[in-house]
Amino acid sequence: MSSKKIGPASLTLRAKNERTTILMFALATDTLQSLKQQIHRHLADNSAHMSALLTESPGEVVLGLPRDSADLSKGFEVIADQDKKVTTVASVGLRDGGVLAWKRDGGTGGGGGEDSEFAVEIPKDEDEEEEGGDDHDRMKE
Repeated sequence: MSSKKIGPASLTLRAKNERTTILMFALATDTLQSLKQQIHRHLADNSAHMSALLTESPGEVVLGLPRDSADLSKGFEVIADQDKKVTTVASVGLRDGGVLAWKRDGGTGGGGGEDSEFAVEIPKDEDEEEEGGDDHDRMKE
């Protein structure tokens, strides 16, 4: 978890990759580079307990936004200019409770790269499960 102080201006964000969800705290003025650093630090600190691939550096993390924040099953798109220092949480439209996807850039296996799809498993509603569906939908970008 981040060492920054959490206050009333902090936003809670959910970063998703396959079945893994990382809860993060950020300010609207934080850069996307700082979010990548939080994800990388979380993976490094918890690698023994997670199936997600550890990135070698925060620069290997690629972030994506949902195509439709009300329906995550529609997939995610890579955030443009995410490595620029002027690209902030607010400038890409993230708000409190917002969701973003992350993946490993360029690696082999499980990573993909910037042009590959985001792999995020979205839990189904209880009504859908009663109709005989699986526990999770496997959703690709």
